[in-house]
Amino acid sequence: MSDRTHSPARLDVIPFRPGVILVTFDAPESGFHARRLLEAHAAQGKSSLNLPFPTAATVISLQTGTSRCFEQVLVLRSLCPQLAAANVQHRHVGREDFDFLREEGIQVLLDAVSTPSIGWVSLEQSFGEPLPQHVIEGFTRAKHEAVAASKHIMLFSPALSPALRRQLARFVNEVVEIDTCEPDPNTRHSFSVRWSGTRFVGDLGAGAVMVSVQLQEGRYRYKGAAYVSKDVAGRVMWRLRCADWTLQAIADLFRLNRSSVKRRLDQMPPVRPMTLPDGWLERYRDYLDISGESEI
Repeated sequence: MSDRTHSPARLDVIPFRPGVILVTFDAPESGFHARRLLEAHAAQGKSSLNLPFPTAATVISLQTGTSRCFEQVLVLRSLCPQLAAANVQHRHVGREDFDFLREEGIQVLLDAVSTPSIGWVSLEQSFGEPLPQHVIEGFTRAKHEAVAASKHIMLFSPALSPALRRQLARFVNEVVEIDTCEPDPNTRHSFSVRWSGTRFVGDLGAGAVMVSVQLQEGRYRYKGAAYVSKDVAGRVMWRLRCADWTLQAIADLFRLNRSSVKRRLDQMPPVRPMTLPDGWLERYRDYLDISGESEI
């Protein structure tokens, strides 16, 4: 992904303000990769995920779990060149169920926020329903301290109910959503990154980004592209339409009605001229069980 790309909407020149950013994820693997990638981008001040990170600043990543789990996190940096160069400092703070918003936990968090020369603190926290009073108080105190110190707290949380998400959104500055996508062939895992601030500007090129996780020569590599569809079939339909395939030709290929294809494409970004390499569709033919009789 390029170091900095400016969208027509110019949303990336309005950086995240100091405070708390809530990052929700729907699956452990997506959360695992998204946290490492977002930490690296925050440390480097990148905007290629369409997240308006400010200028480069050191990140303190607070890690919970066993000592072995912490060692695995450190080893991961050597398995991913894109993360190894980032200015991210890892701190092991305790057990897996460590609560950053209660008693000893909030002090650990605030000590990290007050660390000189750092710009970000990253952590993972689960929440129960109804939302305990100590969480509300902890959020309020953490946000106040972060704003006062001109720092950012990036808080990752596993799946939240719609009601709990709305409640938590009241105590944070921004919300970023990580959603698992069906991976393309030869891709280990995929997920989308969507910032609530770009919800209605996808047509301007500033919407969600899909990240593909690939394993090459024993190392993770991350590649990003504009989000098109959660499933492979939708992405193939969109690319074929961009390559000037007719709706009927796409419908015949997928054994669908023309109207069904049109409805799906209407939910995706506007098509743009695209030339597909010779044989491009062959890599998807077995994956999608599509007809072998259509002309490529």
